[in-house]
Amino acid sequence: MDISKLNTIAPCDKGAEMEVLDPKTGLGTGAFITLAGVDSHVFQKATDDMEDRMARKGHLKTSPEDRRMMSVEILASCTLAWRGLEKDGEEWPCTRENAIALYSSSPPLRQQVDIFLSDRRNYLRD
Repeated sequence: MDISKLNTIAPCDKGAEMEVLDPKTGLGTGAFITLAGVDSHVFQKATDDMEDRMARKGHLKTSPEDRRMMSVEILASCTLAWRGLEKDGEEWPCTRENAIALYSSSPPLRQQVDIFLSDRRNYLRD
């Protein structure tokens, strides 16, 4: 076996495109989000930063709302690009702030993104 096939960091750094599914029908919407994977440097830095912030605050326990917000912020950090997302009939730019707003307002999409970027197979398709 060629050991280069075991390198999950490089493809996770590059990102993979996920089609957004309609939460009601489960069908593709034609909107796509490009996500860095769980083994990416972006994901690791976002996770490390969150843990450092928690340690500085002296938090031993976090509330469910804090955990949701941490998840949203990590997913927003892993959002590299998107296409096909609109707000009020206009193309919605892919920014960290917009990603936070999107994932905060849509638990089904947050779950879909979390599952996608956690599945290394999405990044090792070639």
